[in-house]
Amino acid sequence: MEIEVLNGTPKLKELQRKFSAFKINYFRILKVGYYNVFCISSDNNKFLERNWVALKNLIAGDFQVDFDNDFEKWNLYLIFFVKGKCEKGLKYKIENDKFSSRKIIIDNYEGSEEGYIDVVNQKLFYKSDFISIKTKKTSNPKEIVLKKLSDNIKKIAFDAGYQLKPGSGEAKELRRKAYKELLNLYSYEV
Repeated sequence: MEIEVLNGTPKLKELQRKFSAFKINYFRILKVGYYNVFCISSDNNKFLERNWVALKNLIAGDFQVDFDNDFEKWNLYLIFFVKGKCEKGLKYKIENDKFSSRKIIIDNYEGSEEGYIDVVNQKLFYKSDFISIKTKKTSNPKEIVLKKLSDNIKKIAFDAGYQLKPGSGEAKELRRKAYKELLNLYSYEV
């Protein structure tokens, strides 16, 4: 699993400018597909109460509409980190809002921004560590996935001594074995 920190993008800077009382971090997490996670911290519960709807709408309109596929669109998360106790009714209202994304409130949060990744990992993936973290200003997800798969397909094919012969029954069987090995190779990510 790979995490990209995308805090330097122009869209996120503009969003941060519009909601300056929030501190917003944006992570794209590659697992089976991309999970887009916005970690939003606030010292002020009243500001959260007055502005969370506008914020989620802007994220949906400025980010979600540009996601490549349905998997990304269905896996958008807004995680609100609140310093104090979030009022129960507000927490219920935010977390049960179905528009555009799943919303999670972490109240009484005393940690730092560095701790966001641990919380995201625990809440979304139920694990305590990621394989790698990359910081990038922009990304091309298709290139990352294709490169990763391409490298591993070559490794599996050549390490196992496969000589793929297009069109033959033997080639189909060898491809099936290669796919099975790829699934085993990436089974830790599922």
